[in-house]
Amino acid sequence: MLRVKKNNLTRLRASIFTIAATALMCGVAFAEGGSTVFRPPSLDYKKTCKSQVPVSVKLDRDWTEWHGDKIDIPLNDALSIAGEFSIGSERLKQSPETALKMLDVLSKQFPGSRSKFARPVARALIEGASSLDDLKKAEVILLKAYASGDIRAAFTLGQLYGSRGPSEMRDLKAAQKYLQRAAAAGDVDGQLAYARLLAADPTTSAPDKTTQVNNALVTMVGRIQQGDCSHMDDVGFLYMNGELVSKNVDVGLEWFERFAETGSASAAEYLAGIYKSSQVDELNIQKSTQFLLQAADAGRPSAAFNIGKLYATGVTLEKNRDKAISYLEVALNGKVDAAGYWLARIYSGDFNFKPEPAKAKEMFAKLVLDTKGDVAVREAYGKFLSKYGSTDQEINQAIDLLVKSANAGSGAAAREVGDIYYGMADKDVTKYPLAEKYYRLAARFGEARGASRIADMYSCGAGLPVSVIEANQWRLQAANLGSDRALWLTGLRGISSEDAKDQEKGRLFVRQASLRGSAEAIGYMVSRLEKGVNGFKVDLDQANRLLKFVDQHPDAGFKRDAQIAIIAGRFEVAATPEEVQEQFDAIEPFIAAGDAEAAIKKTEMLDQAGISKPEEVGALMKVAAEAGDPRGMRDFGKYLLADTKNDVSLGRHWVEMAAAAGDIKAKLQFVDVGAPAALDDLDKIASSGHVCSVDHMVSLATKYVSIPDPTGAAQAKFWLENASAIVGQDAGDLFTVAAAYRDGVAGTPDRFRAEDYFMRSLALGRKSAARDLAEGHLNKLWTVPDPLKAKGYLLDLLNAGDIFAGNKLLGE
Repeated sequence: MLRVKKNNLTRLRASIFTIAATALMCGVAFAEGGSTVFRPPSLDYKKTCKSQVPVSVKLDRDWTEWHGDKIDIPLNDALSIAGEFSIGSERLKQSPETALKMLDVLSKQFPGSRSKFARPVARALIEGASSLDDLKKAEVILLKAYASGDIRAAFTLGQLYGSRGPSEMRDLKAAQKYLQRAAAAGDVDGQLAYARLLAADPTTSAPDKTTQVNNALVTMVGRIQQGDCSHMDDVGFLYMNGELVSKNVDVGLEWFERFAETGSASAAEYLAGIYKSSQVDELNIQKSTQFLLQAADAGRPSAAFNIGKLYATGVTLEKNRDKAISYLEVALNGKVDAAGYWLARIYSGDFNFKPEPAKAKEMFAKLVLDTKGDVAVREAYGKFLSKYGSTDQEINQAIDLLVKSANAGSGAAAREVGDIYYGMADKDVTKYPLAEKYYRLAARFGEARGASRIADMYSCGAGLPVSVIEANQWRLQAANLGSDRALWLTGLRGISSEDAKDQEKGRLFVRQASLRGSAEAIGYMVSRLEKGVNGFKVDLDQANRLLKFVDQHPDAGFKRDAQIAIIAGRFEVAATPEEVQEQFDAIEPFIAAGDAEAAIKKTEMLDQAGISKPEEVGALMKVAAEAGDPRGMRDFGKYLLADTKNDVSLGRHWVEMAAAAGDIKAKLQFVDVGAPAALDDLDKIASSGHVCSVDHMVSLATKYVSIPDPTGAAQAKFWLENASAIVGQDAGDLFTVAAAYRDGVAGTPDRFRAEDYFMRSLALGRKSAARDLAEGHLNKLWTVPDPLKAKGYLLDLLNAGDIFAGNKLLGE
């Protein structure tokens, strides 16, 4: 490689001392041993520096579709657009062909300004070169420009011949020649490129390399005072990367932060990424977000896209639909195509925002065409159509889109297809096999909800034979895949086991479910950790962490569900009348606000405490019914029908509304057990795929045993056995199963089985179960009836304030 001529180096060394004096006044620090650390000068950068916010020329057409007619915008604007096409930008895809086409027309339109076209044309030829001839044409143009006095052409020639240029044109001696001339003329880019070239040259001495680096840095620092701060990021990158200078991240960050003060959006966006990366000793999300906002507000599309996502998700910025849309529209207008996908999701109701289906549909339809079948877009559009599609054509389109994504490996899409077919099965049971097929595919792809759905199908007999064993196996698979619901249900089943190892696994699953955000699991865990019951040790720290998680959760619906679950959990472990009353008081504000779930939960608490009164239950069910809850409608209707003072038609109306809303027990109420079609009617309900809970199974069994057909008794026993197999740690469910056995739903010989379920219900806090246990002993229903045990149960009730128990005790 050609060495720098001695006389040139002498001049450079001489100039360094003069420039260094100026640089010292600008804040450059010279450390011991001759090494130099260039820090940003102490200046008011916003005032001193010319604006670093690039003003993009407005695009009034798609220039790639332009046919070469007269260009009717200012010359400099046209040159700027052509330059963008040469190298590409955030808003324009690289197209050297378009750039050359524009420059050719411009040179003819403005013959007196042809000197302005030399380097742009050369650059476009180099970027779009398809042959050596194109590169040679660019070389000739640049050599002529340099010869005519365009010193900037020397720098471009140095790049063309350099190690980063096209391999066909590589000539390091020529590169050094032209970069040295560009550097000597004060071209900062030339000085940096020349410094890099010398740094890579093993024959150049260390002092000579340092001299050239310092020359470039001092020139840049000196220009800052003159208001040209365009190379501040170059200095920052040198220190951040340890190129030409010793790596110093702190100094590099200083340069970028001062550069951001000038209004540079690119510097702000770079800092946003750095402050949440491993390049800094400590992450600073607040600073990162602050700089990202600066870049977004300056109109930088990529930054606007990321800020829009933060406002949509509520991560680091408070969730705000309007702001999310505003920033994402800036990004979309800046050709960030992914912003359209996020806007479509917002309009479709994702992130718990109010949906605008018409806008979402329009956006998705355009995206599907523009992205040519992008899997994520296709899947999101299919999901949207499955939810908002109003015609068979739209539903079929949803299935088609989602099946393609499922076949491409998307478990979520497969599960969504399963959900569509499962919903169709309400009217057409032949759709159950299709639902099963895609749920299994979803599970194979690791989708927890797919496995959970298969478990539900086995539990409810939805297109699959009822099998508690299969349901439990699939639910365990769903739990292992991370389903919080499956973890919760599997955990409860383990805790109710008689095996100590299963109990410990159950507690582990419930704990995991709470940490994954299951509202029911959180309620269970908080109450057990506070009391140290059901095998849990007292751990107030963990209980408080869960409480804090609930209090700070941004989703109001989840927060309400968890708070009600916590009240229910504390009620279950309450040891004194005062603790019981405390939970009754805690749930009242929810009921006063018209919360259906809270109203229903209080009726369960009243039953569990053995202090339920028809009038109070009726008032609570009215709250739930008026809030639109199907169970509330049904029970409120039953309450009205039970009171002869009420209009029968009103009570029937509420039950009919509940049945129309899909409530199984309401539908059962309308089955006439004396009618010839009673068995068929019950079989339809049994095979509907919606008989899933203990309460539903017991209600169905009770209805079956009431019909004259002997097949009904067998079906009653089958469904009661299913309920017994899935009953867990819920005192109400245990009581329901116990009452069914006691009443002979599974046949008189099995009535004794009620005692165990009543005892388990009592142990979990269902105080009223003591009365049923006493009655069983007194009426000799249990295997070993014992009047003394009956007396003990009645005394406990009497001490709890049950007057009926006192009368019963005296009577016996």
